[in-house]
Amino acid sequence: MKPFKIFISLLFVSQNLFSQCDLIRPKDDFETTTKIITQDQKIIGVFPLIGDKAPWDLFLKFAKIDSSLRLILTHQCDHTNKGSGIVKSIFFKFKNDSLIKKYNSIFTQSVRELGQYFTATAFLISKEELEKFSSLELVKVRVKFESDFDYPEVDAEIKKKFVENVKKNAKCLFLELK
Repeated sequence: MKPFKIFISLLFVSQNLFSQCDLIRPKDDFETTTKIITQDQKIIGVFPLIGDKAPWDLFLKFAKIDSSLRLILTHQCDHTNKGSGIVKSIFFKFKNDSLIKKYNSIFTQSVRELGQYFTATAFLISKEELEKFSSLELVKVRVKFESDFDYPEVDAEIKKKFVENVKKNAKCLFLELK
């Protein structure tokens, strides 16, 4: 009877871990692509101090599309600053001073939805980089934009509540790879 109790306990613990993972698995009847995507997580907010520009946020999510791993950034703004440029590069700094630097995006797409403009930019990442996001504390980010004169570069420290959610999302996707 004791092994049965241990099995049930382990099953409950693993179910509890996976229930915390809110992964998206989109289905498309016309594609054969397999996708697993984490939820968007806000990592920084930009609040302009001068002028009439509206505040906007930068969101991060991770994805496994077929066999490739991706880091996807989405930023939003209202019609006055129309997308705030294309992400040219992004650097992540972790508490142990290690860095992840991404320069070459694999795609950028802009859309207008409900009066707001959104731009998504994806970068390829390795399994090791995903593991770093899942296990280390992210402390700072630097984003460089290609065509935005108001915000050519944004440096920001990551708030603790956002750090934990980024870690959780990365860990959920990392566990899917095993």
